[in-house]
Amino acid sequence: MNKDIFIISLFSFLFSFILTKLVIPYFSNFLNDVPNKRSSHIKLKPTSGGIIFSSVSIISSLFIGNFLPLFSLPIVITGFIDDLKGLKAFYRFVVQIFTSLFIIKFIGLYKILTLFIDNNILLVLSIFISSIFAAGIINLVNFMDGIDGLVAGCMTIIFFTFSIKHNINFLPITASLFGFLLLNWYPSKIFMGDVGSTFLGSLYVSILFKSQNIDDFIGLLLLSTPILFDGITCIITRFIKGKNIFAAHNSHLYQRLYQAGWNHALISFIYIGLTGFLSFVYLNFQINFLILPVLMVLIFGVYLNKNFAKSLT
Repeated sequence: MNKDIFIISLFSFLFSFILTKLVIPYFSNFLNDVPNKRSSHIKLKPTSGGIIFSSVSIISSLFIGNFLPLFSLPIVITGFIDDLKGLKAFYRFVVQIFTSLFIIKFIGLYKILTLFIDNNILLVLSIFISSIFAAGIINLVNFMDGIDGLVAGCMTIIFFTFSIKHNINFLPITASLFGFLLLNWYPSKIFMGDVGSTFLGSLYVSILFKSQNIDDFIGLLLLSTPILFDGITCIITRFIKGKNIFAAHNSHLYQRLYQAGWNHALISFIYIGLTGFLSFVYLNFQINFLILPVLMVLIFGVYLNKNFAKSLT
């Protein structure tokens, strides 16, 4: 079976890379990301490349009986429509919540909640909180997709780690995303768009909720510390400063490092490197040993913010 997975992974990589490269000139005609004052790029560039690696991931996973990515199909469709025509945040949020509820129901989390909670009100509240948490993760991953290779690189590391330690069936997904990453690395040829970033966020939620125990859940969640810490601290800081946390902005640490003169490759390399560091510890040591590395990552983030990033006004 492993041999079949490796072969499918190879084809997933090749199909993702080749198809993405083929659609670049086509998408350039009607699916371009137009730079604005919040952008971290200055040239018109095709977007929605995520439709390729998400489709390849879903199809290749079906061949080996991994139906988890299929749950993210509503997110993929909504994300692509949003890239094409634009959707109101409310409609995107509704789809994210319903997708999250579907994931909760069918991957086993609902059954776990019913085993430990016998009060209907508390059960509904737990499901509601879980769906809000899931939508939050999806949006945080989406918000972080503003620098060449950052999200694609970090999620490649996380999915590869999950493949090695928990489920080898995720290897084709990792390979598909890596094929896209080669074209998304600085200077990128194409962006993944909302269709790609929300797919990755929902898929990440799926593996979190499918965790066999609390240690696995915490460990997998902590792998994304560089991404989540940036997103969460940005929201908190903007709230403290009295800014609208739902409005579009360019206040993330990675954006302010770019504004301070750092290039895409260096910024992405730092985030990917930190994610790889946490993944190495997670793969080789018990969960308790992950706490110190996470604290080191947080301190390093504060150091970058204080000494190198452009100040948040």
